[in-house]
Amino acid sequence: MVALIRSVVVFEHRRHEGKLIQDLLSALIYLAAAFAVIAYVFDLPVQGLLATSGVIAIVLVFALQSTLNDVFSGLVLSLSRPYRPGDWINIEGGTEGQVIEMNWRATHVLTPRLDLAIVPNSTIAKSKILNVSFPSSIHGITLSVQLDSRTPPANGTNLLELAILNSRSILTIPRPTVRVVSIDAAQTGYELTFFIEQLSSATQAQNELFDLIFRHATAGGAQLAAPKNGSYQSPQSPGDEALKKTGPEIVLDLVPIFSSLMPSERAVIAAKLKQTSYETGDTLVEPETVLQSLFIVGNGILSVTLQKSVARQNCCGLVRAIPSERSGC
Repeated sequence: MVALIRSVVVFEHRRHEGKLIQDLLSALIYLAAAFAVIAYVFDLPVQGLLATSGVIAIVLVFALQSTLNDVFSGLVLSLSRPYRPGDWINIEGGTEGQVIEMNWRATHVLTPRLDLAIVPNSTIAKSKILNVSFPSSIHGITLSVQLDSRTPPANGTNLLELAILNSRSILTIPRPTVRVVSIDAAQTGYELTFFIEQLSSATQAQNELFDLIFRHATAGGAQLAAPKNGSYQSPQSPGDEALKKTGPEIVLDLVPIFSSLMPSERAVIAAKLKQTSYETGDTLVEPETVLQSLFIVGNGILSVTLQKSVARQNCCGLVRAIPSERSGC
């Protein structure tokens, strides 16, 4: 009977989730078989044994109340399956990580710091559980950014949207959003909401986005807001050399290929730069065009389209100024 149960009681071909049910049913079968052997093989009365077993069972229930609570909570979790081994969960109270194992007493969770957290099933059953891996692995992140109040909210929103769209770690669908949440005489607060494909790439996406926000703010003439409860040197200080630089010089400072040049050399190159503006959908470079100059994007996004007809001749085909599309070679 036990062998039959172990071969039949399988929940959707997931033996791990059905293990608790199998063990409980097997224990009941062995217990019933033991009483049957005593009654019919040894021909002994089982009434007194049942009464004694009942008293012992009551004592054990009170003595093992916490353990039994964990066992039955584990049974409920196995049947309801709010999470499965391999899922990334967040348990109310601060425990977060990937589920490694579910057993009778506890759930083993591997934290982001590669520590093993063993959480009792009874604690999980009473807590709020956030399953990040279900129904999909896409994960949303919300960040707060404060810009100086001298930057108009419309310009700040556009600047932050361009920074988000420039990040390859952030998904375009679902579409990211930028919302103005506060404004006063000192700063304007923005709330950025975006989505990534896997929770494991959250740190990389945030670091990349913060770097892009800094670059876009610097190139666009915007400034990050000063902390409300901290010392901050005013950007209008006469000793601030950044105010003496022109827009092209600031852009060149952000381009890695010019980092080895002296400031005077970057100033000479900046003086020869010509600023050109393009609208959404405009073509900057046609296929097979030999460029005689270098494009430096100060504000906006370029999308590279590879045409099949020139795929063998060119790595990159059309270059379009399309903020909503990103691709490259």
